[in-house]
Formats: sequence, C-alpha cells, structure tokens
Amino acid sequence: MPATSPFRAIGLIACSAGALAAFSVAAMAQEPAGSAWQGAYAGLVVGGTWNSHDTTDISTTTSALNPLEPFANVFADIYASQTSGKYVSGKGTNFFAGGKLGYNWQLGGFVTGFETDLQGPGADPGRPYQSTFTPAWTYTTTTTISHSVDYLGTLRGRLGMLLSPSLLMYGTGGLAYAGTTSRVDVSQTINLSTIDNGVSSAKSTSTRVGWTLGGGIEWLLGANWSLGGDYLYYDLGKERFSAGSVAPMVLPNAAGQGAPLFVNDLTGSTRFNGQILRVGVNYHFN
Repeated sequence: MPATSPFRAIGLIACSAGALAAFSVAAMAQEPAGSAWQGAYAGLVVGGTWNSHDTTDISTTTSALNPLEPFANVFADIYASQTSGKYVSGKGTNFFAGGKLGYNWQLGGFVTGFETDLQGPGADPGRPYQSTFTPAWTYTTTTTISHSVDYLGTLRGRLGMLLSPSLLMYGTGGLAYAGTTSRVDVSQTINLSTIDNGVSSAKSTSTRVGWTLGGGIEWLLGANWSLGGDYLYYDLGKERFSAGSVAPMVLPNAAGQGAPLFVNDLTGSTRFNGQILRVGVNYHFN
C-alpha cells in the first residue's frame, strides 16, 4: 500500500483535535483555579504512529548437506547468498485509538503525576517487502518480510508547569511495552528436474519491553474536562528471531533421492522503535 507521510498523519490528527474540541466546548465554564488539576482522571486518545526502523536483516547458516550429492554445498551457498542481506520494508504510518488513566498532584504552579495508556491495533505497521532474484540461467529466489507492533502501552511519570491556571505544558517518560510480530517467507526454485523447490515460512510473535520519552500540552476546561495532545518516542530494542529453514528435496532418479539437497536455517533481526503523535480528551474526578 502507498506510504503515508508524517505530515499527512499530523494533518489528520489536527482534524481529530478540532472534533474533540467541538465535543468538549459544551462543557466549558469559568477558568479553573486553585488545585483544579489535583486527582485522578481517565481519557480516550486517537492518533497516528510511524516506525523509525525499517530494516530486517536475514542471515543464513547451512546445517546439513546431502552426502550423496557432490555439489550440494555449491547449491547451498548460492541459495544462501540470494537470501541473506538487509530488507527495507518502508516506514509505515498507521492510526490507532486507546484509553488512559492517570493521577495528578498540583504543587503551586507545577503539576506532577503518573499516567498509563494502551492503544491499538497495529501501532507500527511495518510494510511488507518482496525481493525476487533471478540469475541468467538457474535460480529464482523470492523473499518477503514484514514486521509490526500489534498493540502498544506505556507507564510514565509526568512533570509539568502551568503556563496559566488552565494550561499545562509537561514532559513525560517511563516504560513502554508491546506485542510484536515478525514474518519471513522464502521461495526458491532451480531449473533442474531432479531438485524440488525450497520453501520457508516462519512467523515470530513476542511481548517486548522498552522505554518511552516525550512531552505534551493539556488545556483544562470547565466541568472536569480537559483536552490535550502529546508526542512520544518509544524504543523496544532489537529482536532476533528464527525465520525458518529452506530444504529443497532431491527427487527420484537422482543420487540422494528422498532427502534434502541441503538445509539452510534462516535467522532474522529487526528493531522495534517509532514515534506517536496523538490527541485526547480526559475526565477529572476531582
């Protein structure tokens, strides 16, 4: 699917902010004062995200050779050279919705507290990438890779300064966690009637923990409502995963028939990190 620029995502998020403002304007009253920020709150968020790392590295190790095929190592090396390398999947952009909970303490002109949130699905879509390699006479290799963040949550501290009794600017940082998926599909063919196709398909899912850092601004309206927006950068680290094995079979009427010509084990690695821009509306229980 075509790439969506961060500028387009920001524009759509700005439109969402306008809609949330229209929703909340009926609740506006006089400007709050005193300890109006103190206490628990809950809210909803919508926004966009894009992944910062778009490369998956594939490496290949030959773990078995057919002893009856004298050129098995040559075939294994060629298959490996066509599969190994860096695959750039593209910086995908996606939209999400979620919820959050938090608690504030107001200390004069400062507000501190904590916040937790969860959003999904598809917080980091990872574009599928396909590469086909066909030399002049023998092999055709097609490799398809993709990776995604399926949900993303954070647990963060917040520290902010009141620009006015109703306008808070803050920084935030803490823990990030997510469910991730990586997938690799390989199809390799050789134009010899004695060798079958080599196919590998593997998917790895995991729960990853990392960190996040960002900042935002929040406007406290009347009747316990607030409207705000923030930016977060998250980093879940680098994941190494099994991408399966390629093992083309030797067909009848050939030496070593009924067994693989070779076995090439594939390993992949990719980094899960990205950026989030979102807006939200909160209800304060004070």
